[in-house]
Amino acid sequence: RVVERRNTFPILSYVMIEADAGGAVTLSATDQDQFARVTLAANVEAPGAVCVDAAALADAAAKIRKGGAGEVRIADNGRADQWNGNKGPHNVTVTAGRAAFALKALPADDFPRTVTPTVDEALSAFTVPAARFLSDLAALAPCISTEETRYYLNGVAFQVRQLGGRNRLAMVATDGHNIGAASRPIPAGAEGLADSILPRKAVANLRHAAKLAPDCDAIAVEFEGDRAARFTLGPVMIETKLIDGTFPDWTRPFEGNLTPIADAAAPLFPELVAGAPLAAMAKLEKGAGQVVEWQEAASGRIGAVPADP
Repeated sequence: RVVERRNTFPILSYVMIEADAGGAVTLSATDQDQFARVTLAANVEAPGAVCVDAAALADAAAKIRKGGAGEVRIADNGRADQWNGNKGPHNVTVTAGRAAFALKALPADDFPRTVTPTVDEALSAFTVPAARFLSDLAALAPCISTEETRYYLNGVAFQVRQLGGRNRLAMVATDGHNIGAASRPIPAGAEGLADSILPRKAVANLRHAAKLAPDCDAIAVEFEGDRAARFTLGPVMIETKLIDGTFPDWTRPFEGNLTPIADAAAPLFPELVAGAPLAAMAKLEKGAGQVVEWQEAASGRIGAVPADP
């Protein structure tokens, strides 16, 4: 999902496979804006690294999955040629049961192993509950804009704000008509988080990555200022550039209603306020993954997830 269909550089159409002598295989892919890595346990006969055509590998994997084979064997047939100084393309053989595939491959030397800038020392590092974090992303995703001219709306904003008299970590998305906001207690380590915008593609890939880590209880999050971020959930790591832009003041439609609340357990949006019409309430409700209670406001509707503060 990270690899684009069309690429200026051929190596970006490939997945790098690294076999470690310790018994692990790592699959990596990048589009130069986003880098993803998945680590799997394996029986490594000979350690090494090679890049395999991503589309061909995905097609082979789909056929193997359909055939129900229990084990996949990957052999790099070009290693001897590489030792002789041949850096050109060669084949990697993938076999499973009675199925065999010869996939076009390239040496791993030129594969970009991270996005730029590199997250060397995270300025903000914290963990979030996986289920709640992914649920929030799913609820906000329908509000992300797809209008490229307003690129700063093409993602989810991460902000530390005082809401309802409390310091909170806010995750917000808007397409200019609908606003989705999730407000949570600030995790330890996120107090100095800079305003950041996580791109739409990264949001989608995080949700898909969760399927590869169903037993992951917490997600490790690292932000390097407002430039890059890294998310680690179980065997999956996604590193991404952040959107270089300024997110609009999304609290403006709620001005006068985000007042301090004495009861710490009270909701942060206690009153109905004027808002833009919601064009796709059913889609937003589906994104939230549960029933949303909608109420009429002066010029639109406001919805809240019951029992969720």
